[in-house]
Amino acid sequence: GLRPEDFFLRGSIVEVTTSPTHLVMAGMPEKAAVFSDSSPIFDTTEGFKGTVLAKYQETGSPLLSGFLIGEKYLQGKAAALDVELDKGHVVLLGFCPEWRDQSFGTFKIVFNSALFTR
Repeated sequence: GLRPEDFFLRGSIVEVTTSPTHLVMAGMPEKAAVFSDSSPIFDTTEGFKGTVLAKYQETGSPLLSGFLIGEKYLQGKAAALDVELDKGHVVLLGFCPEWRDQSFGTFKIVFNSALFTR
């Protein structure tokens, strides 16, 4: 719901902090570069049932390469979630783990997500 002059993050690489002990993030470093292209940003609220798998830093800019306007809208927000749903769960990825050359570092998240069971 933000105007492009207030928030813009397209075709850029940003840094997130991951939860490498979670099975979806297995093999990922604690700080990871991910590709974002109009990707969703998740905000957990009180009563959230699940796990934050990756999040943006609390202060400063996560931008590693590309263009970002409105970094304050990312700060402390989730980039990936494992959300409980009824008797199962849903993995939400707010970045593009399969994107071209970037996939070398993040493609494992796609397979980890597909194979993850509780």
